[in-house]
Parts: sequence; structure tokens; C-alpha cells
Amino acid sequence: MTDSDISSTFSRIEGFILQHKDEDPMRLLLSKGKWPDIDMDLAVSTIEGRKRMEKKVPSWSGKGLIYPGRLCTEQCSSESTALVKAAIAERISPEGFSLADLTGGIGVDSWAFSLHAGNVLHNEADRSLSEAVRFNFGKLGVKNAEFSAYKAVPDSVPETDWQRHIASLLGGFRADLIFLDPARRSSSGKKVFLLEDCSPDATALMPSLLEASPEVLMKLSPMADIPMVISRIGEGVREVHVIGADSECKELVIRISRGYSGDVTVHVHEDGKELVVPWGEEKERKAFCLDSPEELVRLSEGRGSLFIPGKTISKAGLFNWMSSEWKMAKAAPSAHIYFLPEGVSPQKEAYAFGRVLRIIEAVPLSSAALKDIGKRFPKSDVLSKDMPIQSEELAKKMGVAQGGEFMTVGCPVRFRNKEKDGKWLFVCRKEIS
Repeated sequence: MTDSDISSTFSRIEGFILQHKDEDPMRLLLSKGKWPDIDMDLAVSTIEGRKRMEKKVPSWSGKGLIYPGRLCTEQCSSESTALVKAAIAERISPEGFSLADLTGGIGVDSWAFSLHAGNVLHNEADRSLSEAVRFNFGKLGVKNAEFSAYKAVPDSVPETDWQRHIASLLGGFRADLIFLDPARRSSSGKKVFLLEDCSPDATALMPSLLEASPEVLMKLSPMADIPMVISRIGEGVREVHVIGADSECKELVIRISRGYSGDVTVHVHEDGKELVVPWGEEKERKAFCLDSPEELVRLSEGRGSLFIPGKTISKAGLFNWMSSEWKMAKAAPSAHIYFLPEGVSPQKEAYAFGRVLRIIEAVPLSSAALKDIGKRFPKSDVLSKDMPIQSEELAKKMGVAQGGEFMTVGCPVRFRNKEKDGKWLFVCRKEIS
């Protein structure tokens, strides 16, 4: 199908989409016999996709883009995470670099890369999706993209021919960097997390990728285990990027460099901020704890703060690093709650990676304390960390309603002298969230 055919096909349904964009998609599908000249599946998936992408990729809103199928918009990157990956690519590649996206999907990542790269190759095995991306990029004004429609590694290609296949896929495109987002679902649709269970198997494919390009960026599920990923890929792993957005850990991105055998660094991205920590330094850092219950009590009455790390930095596993670097006392080895003593302010960079709360009261956990705090603070968010009781159950025992200006945190506390360890309740004012 030529570019003009693609444009004609997609443009033909645009009027229908605009006319029916606020109608029930299911009713449209059931009534598609009324419009025999309209590809109703494409029209409905586009109506649904445009609504979904208004929040996910706001820069694409109102551009008249086409979305063939639900999965392409459900599983694509958000604009914010795609732009982070594009900034990573720009930093590690030469000016005017060429990037090949071998698993392009609906093209959000390729579009973001095109804002920085000299040339981008968007490869997508689904030909209809590839054609839609070509059409959409024209609407978006992307002029530095090329398109291909091949499986990254077809099942029929033996492992000994993978290098030749990737060279054929790239054609004359010379990539300074390859981007890969392996599918994280099995043939039955079940989610998978091990690298070798994804499609394609990046652990087996990596030597061929590095033969074709000096740099590889690979996107993984935020559920992937970082030490296991580093171990499975082996030599060449240079950077691990943990990308967060909207207070959630969204993606892991691994940088693999041809011939690299040095140290690995972990990069944590949140709200436009970035932390860079050498991998292994976490084990070398020592978390410190409070001296005694008396010191803990002194944190109350507004004279101390409590820090709850966000999901992104928690995924990076920098728990001891946070304690030693930001001068915060750790509540207990596994609780991942931190205290800032009186007169110690958290470094400003910490605010982007978690919540800072002002402690107004600290008491040992007991049934009497639960009832007393519940009566005096009847409206409070409740958080239970590393406790046998869940947050919802703790709130129920306190008899409080969620919301308001306070948060009650329950967690174990271990003191330096290891005496009088126990579980405590902290009533905090949500001054900084």
C-alpha cells in the first residue's frame, strides 16, 4: 500500500470519527451494518484510543491520529517517560545520531527519539500498525523517520542467523543506538517477567544487537528484578534507569554498550530530577538508627520530620544510601521509613523522591494508643509499613476516616542499643507531600 493509499484509507473514516466520537463504542460496533463503507473496528479503536491518549500523550491530542486496536494505546509509553528515554539517548549518542526502534508499536518512543535524533527507524512487525504510524507521523510533522515492518527475530530464523537477520531488518540504516522493548506477554497472553521469556529473548539476541550497533537501550517492566537483569545480560551493562511518573515506577531502561566492562550506575528519574548512584554503593553504605526512645519522642511536637521514599527510588533499592547520603535515621532494617532529627532539614533533592511529613506525636503502638489517637484525630490517612496489620485494618481499629491534613504511620522501630525495640505510631501533618 502506497502512502497515498494509506492516507486515503485513514482520511475516509475521519469524518465518521468526529461525528460519532461521543457515542458508545459498543453500540457503534453492533450497528456497523449501517455503515458498510466504514472500517468500524478501526473507527471505534481510534475513538477509544484518542480519549486514552489525551492524558497519556497530550502532545498528540487533536492531531487527527489513527489507532488500530486497543493494545497499541494501552501498552505504549506515556509522553513523560518517552521524553526521559529520548534525553538518555541524546546524552549517550553522538550529535545527529541515528536510532533504530526495533519494536516500535504505536510509535510514542520513536516520536520522542525523533525530537533529538538525526534519523529514526521505526520497525513494527504488525504491518497495519506500521502503516498507521507512518500516517500519524505525517500528521505530527515528523520528517526524519523511516519505516519497516519486520519481526525483530522471526520464529523461523535460527539463532545462528540472527545477526544476518538484524542486518537485513536495518537495511541501509546505520544505527548509532538500537532501542528494544521486548513483549512481556506469552503466546497465551500471560504476563512474563524473566528476560528469556519475553519476545524477543534479549539475553540471546544481545550479541547480535551489539554487533549491529555500539549502544542498546532496552525497556523492561517495572516489576523486573534489577540484580537479576544485570546478571542475566552480563557484560556490557552500563546504566540502569528507573523511570517514575505520577508517583509510580513506570519503567526500567537498561543501557548496554559494546565492549563495556566497567561499573554500573543506577539513574533514578522522578519529576524532572535525576539521582545517579554507582551500583554496589548501596551495599557499602551503612544506615544509622536512633539512639533511644527518648530521642524518638523528641521528634514529636513538630520538632522532627518523617520521610517516606517513593516507589521509584524504592525500586532502585537505595535504602541505606538514602540514610547515609541524606543524613536520615532509618526506622528499622526492613521498614524503609526515615526520621530527620530536630534541626536537620532534608536535602531538597529528597523532596522529588518521596514524602516529607512533620511529626507532631510519637507513641508506642497499643490498643489504648490506637483508640486515643483515633478520637483526637478522627480524619487521617493511615499507613502501615512492615507490620503484620494492613493499612486498612489499622485505620479500622483506630476508627478514623481517610483524608484530612494528617497522616498516621505505624512501623517498627529499632534503636542503636537494640533495647526497647518495638512498634510505634506517628501522627504527622502533611505539610509536604
